[in-house]
Amino acid sequence: MRPDEGSGRKGWKDTVEDLYGQYGGLVYRRCLRMLGSSEEAESAVQEVFLRVMKKLRKQEAVGNARNYLFRVSTNYCLNRLRNRRRLPPFVGLEAVPVSRGQDPEAHTVHALLLE
Repeated sequence: MRPDEGSGRKGWKDTVEDLYGQYGGLVYRRCLRMLGSSEEAESAVQEVFLRVMKKLRKQEAVGNARNYLFRVSTNYCLNRLRNRRRLPPFVGLEAVPVSRGQDPEAHTVHALLLE
């Protein structure tokens, strides 16, 4: 599908809005099933439609819109899951030791950040 295909001469913005209206729920449910969190799924939907928008702005055809959105959302979620496994868990500032041998400013900054 190109931005000017379909009904009349629509621009890419109208095309993205139409795609979101028609397939936004489908993409959200797909991302929710894969990621397990509504917050992450909402973020994924935004990213998927942002990628679609970028592709349409370049006047690139995406073929069957439903299949394309399904593939983009699946790939995005798989990459997100892969990155989840690679990243170490977040360690709060309380767990980061500050030795007394460091300069006094570093200790003061650390103390202020913990407040």
